[in-house]
Amino acid sequence: MAQTCKICGKWLKNKRALIEHVKKNHAEQSLTNSSEFEQSKQMEEAKHIQSHPISSVGIRSIPKDRKIEEFLEFIHTEGWLEIRLIGNKSIPRFYNSVNEILNDLESLKTHNESGFNIYYGILPRKSKPESGGGNKEHVIDNADRLWLDIDVFSVKRPEKYSNLTNEEIKAKVMEKYEEAKRILESSGIHITACVYSGRGFQPIIKLNQKILKEEIEELNRVLIRFLRGHGFKVDNAWDCARILRLPGFYNVKDERKLLAELIELNDKTTDVENVKKLAELFTVEKEAKSTEIKSDVFVNDLGIHLDAIRMVDRKLDELLTVVEHADYPSLSEADMACASRLYYWRFNESQIIEILRNYRYREKLDRDDYINLTLSKINGDRFNPAKNPSLFLKLVKITEDLRKGSMSRFSGKHFKKEGCFNRDVQDVHVLSYFNSISQSILKEYNNLDDVDDMDISKENTSFLDYEEENLDIDIKFNVEYFFNRNKFVAKRLADVIMNQFVFITLNDSEEVLFYNNGVFRPGGESIIKHYCEKYLGEEANNHRVNEVIGHIWRLTYIDRSKFDNNKNLIAVENGVLDLETMELYPHSPKYLLTVKLHVKYDPEADCPEIKKFFSEVLHQDDIPVIEELFGYCLYRDYFIQKAFMFVGEGNNGKSTLISLLREFLGKANVSSKSLQELVEDRFATSELYGKMANLFADIPDKALKNTGIFKMLTGGDMLEAQRKFQHPFKFVNYAKLIFSANKLPETYDETDAFFRRWIIINFPNKFEGDKADKKLIEKLTKPEELSGLLNLALAGLKRLLEKGDFSGSKSTDEIREEYIRMSDPVGAFVLDCVEVASEEWVSKDDFYNSFCEYCRRNKLPTVPKNKIAEKLQRHIKVEDYRPEIEGKRIRAWKGIRLVDIGNGSVQSLTNFDSKEETDSSKDSKEENNRNSSKPIDFKILKDARACELCGKNGANAKVIFNNGSKICHLTCAFAKYPELKNKWSEIIKSKRFDLIDLEEESNRMLECPCGFSTSSKAEFT
Repeated sequence: MAQTCKICGKWLKNKRALIEHVKKNHAEQSLTNSSEFEQSKQMEEAKHIQSHPISSVGIRSIPKDRKIEEFLEFIHTEGWLEIRLIGNKSIPRFYNSVNEILNDLESLKTHNESGFNIYYGILPRKSKPESGGGNKEHVIDNADRLWLDIDVFSVKRPEKYSNLTNEEIKAKVMEKYEEAKRILESSGIHITACVYSGRGFQPIIKLNQKILKEEIEELNRVLIRFLRGHGFKVDNAWDCARILRLPGFYNVKDERKLLAELIELNDKTTDVENVKKLAELFTVEKEAKSTEIKSDVFVNDLGIHLDAIRMVDRKLDELLTVVEHADYPSLSEADMACASRLYYWRFNESQIIEILRNYRYREKLDRDDYINLTLSKINGDRFNPAKNPSLFLKLVKITEDLRKGSMSRFSGKHFKKEGCFNRDVQDVHVLSYFNSISQSILKEYNNLDDVDDMDISKENTSFLDYEEENLDIDIKFNVEYFFNRNKFVAKRLADVIMNQFVFITLNDSEEVLFYNNGVFRPGGESIIKHYCEKYLGEEANNHRVNEVIGHIWRLTYIDRSKFDNNKNLIAVENGVLDLETMELYPHSPKYLLTVKLHVKYDPEADCPEIKKFFSEVLHQDDIPVIEELFGYCLYRDYFIQKAFMFVGEGNNGKSTLISLLREFLGKANVSSKSLQELVEDRFATSELYGKMANLFADIPDKALKNTGIFKMLTGGDMLEAQRKFQHPFKFVNYAKLIFSANKLPETYDETDAFFRRWIIINFPNKFEGDKADKKLIEKLTKPEELSGLLNLALAGLKRLLEKGDFSGSKSTDEIREEYIRMSDPVGAFVLDCVEVASEEWVSKDDFYNSFCEYCRRNKLPTVPKNKIAEKLQRHIKVEDYRPEIEGKRIRAWKGIRLVDIGNGSVQSLTNFDSKEETDSSKDSKEENNRNSSKPIDFKILKDARACELCGKNGANAKVIFNNGSKICHLTCAFAKYPELKNKWSEIIKSKRFDLIDLEEESNRMLECPCGFSTSSKAEFT
């Protein structure tokens, strides 16, 4: 109710807003007024208590009305608000404003004390009915809220709570409320308001936008199914005319009076798209809520389960699914129709009552007089299996499959066909238990016609389990069934096999996949052939087997693009994980997944052994890159066009990391083709289809002459692939290419498009002798370690998706130089020792001798002299030149000159004068004393190898000692050998370092990944 500030005259929405306004703006001036206000308020409360003493039925005084007012303001946004009083009769009241309701509270409380329950219409009414309560046509056309009505205790089962105090009942309800709240919030659905109803709770979800009331009802149904799937007893309170319990009044449905209270009211809103995402889970195909047989209340006197009956009785299924059925003018008539159908299907009176209350619940069904009236009107015949044996056999088969857990409730379009009710089925597949059925029924079975296409699929059972479980069935199945007048009927056998497996045929290649353990796998044709042989025995031949395969082909065609098309879904050991929301769904063939990790998703899992392994074999900066690589493999898209190359000498962890990747992703989810095979073998690319990664350790150093396929595989391009003796097909690769090598293969491709696709990971450490852990891979692949690794991978994938690139990415030029140095000795020599000089020349003998010396010092393989010209021309343009020297013509290259890399000869780098001898200099002296018989050679050049002092690589300036026996960054050398830094000017004066221009590259030389740096550039000049 609107209020006016008496101090400043400002208009405010309600009393609460007035109090806050006075406290904030008129604290000092309002002391007197505030005191008077409080006194007045206390007097009003005292009068209220005097006029409402504790009644004879034990109702305590109603709490302060402020919460009721806030709740009503939240509920009533427009139109009319309906308050309905339900006791020995129903009394609807309509209010045009919250103020009108507040003025009528005393009357409502009086009725509450007299045994009336007080309810409100969850949605405002756009018009006031001429008589009676509001129905759907009176409700506003669109609104911004959804709601649920959840029971924890039932008034029909007071024994469940009779020994609990009111406080204990509320405590248990609050526990369930918090559980439901967590479940909803995990799907991005937030409860804005919630009322504790006495034996349950009624949450309200405010949406971020208004939607039509028809859509509200549909989304309410989605929320009901969602929470029922989590074990909550949720009433069918989806309709827009629904009334819910008003807080501040007592629940007087039985002698236990429980106060309905507002337990939640906040400003949170829910994106309507989050609720629609849940709806999508139920609209792809109707899936099972449970494959287990429920309590006996759902099994009739013939042993047939209600779910089996629903599959053949379309009308009953609709009546149990939709409370407000369009074919019936009123809910009471729909209840009557449902009860009559249950009676026909041989359920007894108590079963019918329980089924109605479970599937069509509303408060009216709790009234015994209504239930008795409904049951008294039932008449008609009951189902007789002797008159309809084929339908009976079908129901027996379905019930048995449900009991075994081999069939989803509501699975298969067959059961939704028009006219399915009471019509004879065309076939039932007799199992071993049918031996106990009377001969008359078995005779009827033998006369059945062709089989219907029935979707009875086994989930979470391996191929061997199928074979073992069906062995008895196979032996007892009469082979004559598959023939009609000595003519083989392929459809019958095809349907028998399809009842045990879910098959899908790819329409481009006609490859048959079968569903197993959450994913579709290749090899379906082998299963079909196996069961043809089992069922037909000596009657099996190639022609008949091919007929069965062809029949299954035609029934199960699907486009290849339908598979794995939701990049955010991946099957794991315990469900289907959404990589975007981190929600876990049950396995289902509807997701059309072909890839599954044999790793359990546990968001709390850790992997200490794997983290230790990473820290031992990788540079610190490369650890997040590898975590991101694991996550990158989980995502079925090449949104970052990168391939990985692990490099380093043997026994350094490369192969172990690849083995860990293989175990993490699953051997069935990876291919193993070398880089050379992928670009040369036309069948090799087909092996990558449906794989998460291609892993190959120690690829050969054979040169790459054609890299077009490599670029397509890593670029998200459509490829045409072919398996031997099969039709070609097209696909977009998402298998990440990961290789290891001691030496990178040389490439003829000099384009940026090739080099920028590589991330090269150096493995700097060796593990030999005692350092090598022979059981390391066993430690790394324990289930709990892999679950923890999955969490690392998910975190890495999140970083990739946010940043769009891997951590510490290098430029294309840096990758080019690094790749050339590791793959091409001639290219490395050109980078370090050759400069362009258009008017100069170098004899070919001198060039080759210098090249060989360079390779010896850097431990690189040499190249035959007759191959030098070809390789040199790829890196630098030179001309054949025949200068005359001392009267002789020699062979030379024109346009280049060799850089004098220089050799230094000093006894020890630590023999320079110094006032204080450090530990590092002592170590250096001892090391150099051992080598005192020969001088220490050193040179300065840019080199990409790892520094032996800090472990980092990169093409920074390096000091190389003793012809390559030790290599380190310039700044690392200064830190290790302080005297070298102090006497740098002497060294640079005495030696030529033509390769390094200190003026131009001093900044680059001073950068070091290990963190050492010098104080100023001036120290080097």
